[in-house]
Amino acid sequence: MIRLRIRFSKGMITENFPKETKIENFSEIIETKIKIAKNLQVIKKGYPPKLIEFAGKNELLSKYLSDGDSIIVEEKEMEKEKENEMEKEEKIEKKEEKNLNEKPFQVDSDIPMITREDGVVIRREMPDDNSCLFHAINYAINHKFDSESESTLRKITSKTVLDDPIQFSEAILGKSNSEYSRWILQSKSWGGSIELLIFAKHFKTEISTYEIQSKNNYIYGENMGFTQKIFLVYDGLHYDTLALSPSKTAPKDFDRTIFNPSDSLISSQAAILIKELHDKKAYTDVATFRLLCQDCGKILVGEKEALLHSKTTGHQNFVEKK
Repeated sequence: MIRLRIRFSKGMITENFPKETKIENFSEIIETKIKIAKNLQVIKKGYPPKLIEFAGKNELLSKYLSDGDSIIVEEKEMEKEKENEMEKEEKIEKKEEKNLNEKPFQVDSDIPMITREDGVVIRREMPDDNSCLFHAINYAINHKFDSESESTLRKITSKTVLDDPIQFSEAILGKSNSEYSRWILQSKSWGGSIELLIFAKHFKTEISTYEIQSKNNYIYGENMGFTQKIFLVYDGLHYDTLALSPSKTAPKDFDRTIFNPSDSLISSQAAILIKELHDKKAYTDVATFRLLCQDCGKILVGEKEALLHSKTTGHQNFVEKK
């Protein structure tokens, strides 16, 4: 399956195309979806956008586009006008990126990124609001960022846990099956390895998660026959998404976050980026960090102490104490 993000004058849609789709069929689907006649379609890709010239209508779409690509569709007679509109949109996006307080995630100029021929592997930061894992998954899979989507992922977790009390037992969850299923629905509850396992199976996607401190890589859903893969990074307290961007300053609409599991290049480049983050000590040492329990005000040192406090008191609301 080829999953494409399609931008046009009235917005953006996501559409899936079988790998055997021919250019003629692709053009017909585009015409149906966004109401631009086949003979007037101008397809562009990349940043800055470049025209894709199809050799013939019987050519396979997979020859020109890959899973996760973003394209722009314009009308021939309005091509120049649309280009001007796109330039204006990009200027607005760049202006908005200067306001760090309003955008949900940003590119920190001090955060390393790995350059490759088709762009840079970059860390996209998620909000620090106890739901970073859900945001990271949602951005990687759906390119969405909203509270409704976060709530949906929590509900998926809750239902999956309830439906399988044998796999998700108290020994695994650290609390009873029913208690955990209620707890994870709360916006203050952090997600972790349990949720990653659930989401890998739910989305039929390998989730490659790197820990910055240890540089270890854990792949949830590995060897399950899944045909797509996403990458997350974990600093001990917080999850972010790794993306392939055409350039450091390219609009986030052009981020590619879904890859083929056999793409060893993206995996090796992600590992290089993690090493650079590790060398910069861009992580929280969970053995020595200090946490404030917001339920009772107690200061706790290290992950083990926090887990023990949580089990004995039922308190779950922690923030790092610098």
